[in-house]
Amino acid sequence: LKAQWDFLHKQGGGVVTTGSGAVLTDGSGNAVKSGSGTEIEAGIQAASGQNVTKQAPAELMRRSNAPNTGAMVDAIGTYGKDGYIAGFIAPQVTALLTQIAYSESDFSSSYNGGENIGRYGVNAVVLAEYGYIKPDYLTKYQTRAIVDANAWTGKDNVASIKDFLNSVAAQDSVMVSFVKDAYKALSKSRPTGIKSGDSICTIAGMIYVTYLFRNAVAKNVGSNIDAMVEAAAIWRKSNSGAAHHGKTPIEVYNQARYAIDVLSVTGIGRSETAPSTTGIAPDDVLAFGTGNASKENFALLSTSFKNALLTAAQAYKTVSGKKITVVSLYRPDSEQERLYSTWKAAGGGPSKPTAGGITTPALPVSMGGKLNAHGSGVAIDCGQQAAEVAKTIDLSKYGLRWGGTFITPDPVHIQMASWLPSGKSPANAE
Repeated sequence: LKAQWDFLHKQGGGVVTTGSGAVLTDGSGNAVKSGSGTEIEAGIQAASGQNVTKQAPAELMRRSNAPNTGAMVDAIGTYGKDGYIAGFIAPQVTALLTQIAYSESDFSSSYNGGENIGRYGVNAVVLAEYGYIKPDYLTKYQTRAIVDANAWTGKDNVASIKDFLNSVAAQDSVMVSFVKDAYKALSKSRPTGIKSGDSICTIAGMIYVTYLFRNAVAKNVGSNIDAMVEAAAIWRKSNSGAAHHGKTPIEVYNQARYAIDVLSVTGIGRSETAPSTTGIAPDDVLAFGTGNASKENFALLSTSFKNALLTAAQAYKTVSGKKITVVSLYRPDSEQERLYSTWKAAGGGPSKPTAGGITTPALPVSMGGKLNAHGSGVAIDCGQQAAEVAKTIDLSKYGLRWGGTFITPDPVHIQMASWLPSGKSPANAE
């Protein structure tokens, strides 16, 4: 992996070509240089639009044994090489750990895969990093060190594989520490691991890609988090890196994005979402109504969507002098079922997308549909004003998307641009 990066770096005067030999160009038609000039991110580009495999069920986050983030502080960010990098809030870390546990072990704390154990499938590299395995045993036996009882340090009364499998607290502690340390290391890595402007979804994806390389680095590069981070950063740059235990970097990257975009919202009680961190008073930029349009309903939205919506609404008000009038915000499945039934009863269907004053509502979960953007707390309906808002300000600057651009247009709708229901491409994300 290191050799791959060195090769790319040394080709500073070359251009990147496609498989057919054509020169790859950027959005302005300029040739993309390798090693210097315009950066491409082949790993992230390859992951874009791919389906999310093995999505963790939201109910796992509501279990008594859901991942415990302990004293991890909400909304910690950091300053990287090129500016401020956003941080996580606690429910997002819980969601990320839940997805990793489900992907690695089907959420089983007693999982024993030989060199990978516990619900997160940790190995000797990670256990040595956090004081459970003796470093000299890791050096001598690499990932096989965990099977030797003499290799365990006894930290937290964990002196064997059996002890570790019986301690969910120890398993959670290791992974929370890993998330913190991987985040810090990725922000300082060369090539770029995470950077200013990355969404929380991208950051979470890079953390899981880093974790995926835990088995490879013990054999090929080194035995610490920095080596894993280097492998992940090279993947981001060049889409290089083999699958491990049947998982590819693209798969785990998208699973982590799902954890932030969907699981962190649907897996917690609606009363648990954190308040906006923008400092913008909702009443100053939004005109609330009753029911699904109420200020109480606004409090149930995803925190990231609250921030994006308030910032965009303030920009719209600055230009137009008007508040955005709220028609609908968070919508529970029972309300979605009522809307869908009303639409169908009014003759709604493929040949009549708007019926009974409702435009193509999503099929509710209770009727076999998938959770929609309103049910995930990442959307607002604001009537005909939505089109005016989209014309007045650039919603994409705030991470938002107007429903009028959907394949099946929903012109009254604005949602978080990054939100994707399972199996849909961004163009279909309704």
